[in-house]
Amino acid sequence: MQDEKPIETAMLSLTERKNKLRSKDLKKLSSSQITQATLETDFKLCKMIEVAQNDKELIEIQRKAIYMQRLEFHSLSLNHEALQRNFEALSNQVLVERQEKAELQLKINQLANERLSINDRIKELQDKLGAVGLGDREYDMRKENEIKELRENLELRRQQIEQLKSDLQKRIKKINEIESKNEIIIQGKDKEISTLTADLRANNDLMKETMAQYRAKQQTLQLAQGKIIDLESKLKQKTEADMTMKEVIERVRIELNQQYVPLISQLKEEAHARNSFYQREMEKMENAFGERTQALEDRVRAQDLQLQDWIAKYNDKCKECASYISISEHRLQQYNELLSKKKELEDSKGEHIQNLESELHKKDEETLQLKSELFQLEQGIGEDKREEIRELGHFKERVILLEQQLMLSVEKCDMLQAQMVSIQNDRDEAVANAKKLVQKLEETDRFKQHIEDRNEEKYLEMRREIADRCNQVMSLQLEIQRLTNEKLIDKQVIDELERRIDYDRDKLYKLQKEDSELFTTFKTQTTEELTNLKRSFEKIGKDLMCKSCWKLGTDCLMLKCGHSLCSTCSLKGVGDVFYCKECMEETEISTISRSQPIKQISLNYIMSKKILESVLSLVST
Repeated sequence: MQDEKPIETAMLSLTERKNKLRSKDLKKLSSSQITQATLETDFKLCKMIEVAQNDKELIEIQRKAIYMQRLEFHSLSLNHEALQRNFEALSNQVLVERQEKAELQLKINQLANERLSINDRIKELQDKLGAVGLGDREYDMRKENEIKELRENLELRRQQIEQLKSDLQKRIKKINEIESKNEIIIQGKDKEISTLTADLRANNDLMKETMAQYRAKQQTLQLAQGKIIDLESKLKQKTEADMTMKEVIERVRIELNQQYVPLISQLKEEAHARNSFYQREMEKMENAFGERTQALEDRVRAQDLQLQDWIAKYNDKCKECASYISISEHRLQQYNELLSKKKELEDSKGEHIQNLESELHKKDEETLQLKSELFQLEQGIGEDKREEIRELGHFKERVILLEQQLMLSVEKCDMLQAQMVSIQNDRDEAVANAKKLVQKLEETDRFKQHIEDRNEEKYLEMRREIADRCNQVMSLQLEIQRLTNEKLIDKQVIDELERRIDYDRDKLYKLQKEDSELFTTFKTQTTEELTNLKRSFEKIGKDLMCKSCWKLGTDCLMLKCGHSLCSTCSLKGVGDVFYCKECMEETEISTISRSQPIKQISLNYIMSKKILESVLSLVST
């Protein structure tokens, strides 16, 4: 908008001037002159408008290019700041994760201490339960329910362990695939960086070669200038008295044609070639710079995506580790509960067997006592037989009851022995399963430690890769800055070269101007001298002309008075005597003869006149 205002003002001023000129000159000019003037002014106005529009378009293009370069630089700086922020956030996240790991370790230690205290409490409760003693049926039911729960828990744990193994194998495969992809990407980026460095080196070599060529051409220009100065000094030293006019003209023409014309054409060609070469180089550098900036932006974006993927994977692994730790703690608690239940079963089993054995022993003693009493009663039958018989019946009933009780107790003992065998088998199975669980827990602990070590190694590798990427970004930014500085330096060099070219052009223009001035002075001097010679030749020609017809002839007749007469003029009808028309002296016709010297002089005069005319035409051209 700022560029459009002065153009509009210029247009308005031009239209006003046009109207004023029309109003002033309408009275003076005719219709044809007015139309010609209007057409010329319109043509000039159109040219001015086209030039202004072209200048405006060039200014807008330059502004757009500058704005695009600023935007690219601003975007690169923003990407660099974002990378720095991501790196700081990752470092802070690592510190937080370390603190969380330390807190988890403290919690694990606390849980281990609590587990020991719980085991102590369980032992105390087992002692109390053993002291109190539960009923047989309740105890058996409780044992059966606990055994069922233990078996179900063992099956569930086996399934969970198998699922964990399958999940771990899948995750290991995914990690290996991701590592292979990352290695391929890193190799491709290394190749791209090597190609970019090779291109930069090639561009530097080209710039060095162009600078060397420019210096060599500058030296040739200096030598040419020295030769021109020497020629000028030689021309000044030589005087015109030493050479004839013809030699001077030919010598000057030859030297000018030999020295100035090829030098000027060569300098023009070199300047045009240099300008085109530098324009091509600048376009190449700008294109390469744009491609490099685009590649850098693509790399930064890819690195941001990789960092986000790595952060997400790291968070997933941390969650998996936390879930695995919670599962392992839950399994440890279940294993501790199984061990406590096993100890309770063993303790209660021994106590129950001891109680049954003590009851059997008591009942055996009672039966022995009853048998001894019966034997005594049979031996000591006395007076009161009925009472004794009754007592015997009572004792028999009591014996039958005791035998029934003994049978029941024997059956109970058999049942208890069978239960003891089944309990022993279940205990062996539980012990074997517990050992397997312990082994699996140890394996899981080892695998957990392996995963933690691997995660730490991966985290360190990620930190190293992030640091390498940041270093690469910094190096690329330094390289971009260096390229921009080189671009500015090249621009300064090009500006300096253009200034020198303009200076050399001005100098050549001045030299040409001086030469033209010298040539014009020389031309004026030679023309003056030649005009003087021409005048003298005209005087000689007047003397050589025939006095009767006033023509210059090659075949002349010599009179007695010394004047000449052309052979074309007839002497018939004159008589014996001829009177000269210039001096009126008489000469006899018989004495008139052809003159060879005058003929030679007239021929020389004609030749010299032609040479003078040719020289004058050359000098005028």
